[in-house]
Amino acid sequence: MGHVQDLWYSAGDDSEDRPTARHGKGKRWKARWIDPDGQEKSQAFTRKTLARRPSVISGWLAGLPVGERYVGSGLGLRQGEITGLPLDGLDFLRRNVRVRLQVRLIGKTLVFAPPKGGRERDVPLPDPVGLALAAHLEEFPARTVTLPWREPGGKPRTETLVFVTSNGPIHRNGFNSYVWHPARRKARVPAGRENGMHALRHHYASVLLSGGMDIGALSEFLGHHDPDFTLRVYT
Repeated sequence: MGHVQDLWYSAGDDSEDRPTARHGKGKRWKARWIDPDGQEKSQAFTRKTLARRPSVISGWLAGLPVGERYVGSGLGLRQGEITGLPLDGLDFLRRNVRVRLQVRLIGKTLVFAPPKGGRERDVPLPDPVGLALAAHLEEFPARTVTLPWREPGGKPRTETLVFVTSNGPIHRNGFNSYVWHPARRKARVPAGRENGMHALRHHYASVLLSGGMDIGALSEFLGHHDPDFTLRVYT
């Protein structure tokens, strides 16, 4: 994950009104920022366990398909945003990913929906992630998928997705059962809610925070509504 950390070392804004993280004693960090009312705030936080165990993460990632591996750990997308990643959201020239869509499971039906909270966002595309995505698309070309919009029975919507199966969109339950959990077991990571695919998103955020990433920018990249929420997740 060094490529992500190196990227964010140069991405932060050191102006006084942007949140920043600084390394403290032991395994704790201190964050300071200015809230919308102009008040200075600060909070200590710790990295998640997975971020402190790179050997575990490396072994876990080795059992995943290359595309999903890099998008989850290198862009910090939610699982539904990965399975709903549209081809037109990739801008290799500008090194940017536009997150505007997710695939949700409502009951037994897959639907297209906006990202969580209805917040579209841009996430910088590191070179290694871009190369992995290009290689994935060369081997597995993007395909059009039609699903209901927002709810079962909703208006059909067609998108060209980066990650698909021979039968259409990726079903999260099938992916978890036949790809994610076998990789987890092979890496000897215990079962549990905290070790679902969302762990890659937490790992992405934890590595960047521990490297001194600007918390305000990270909050935007994750699609959180404010830096306070980001800090509460990692406290």
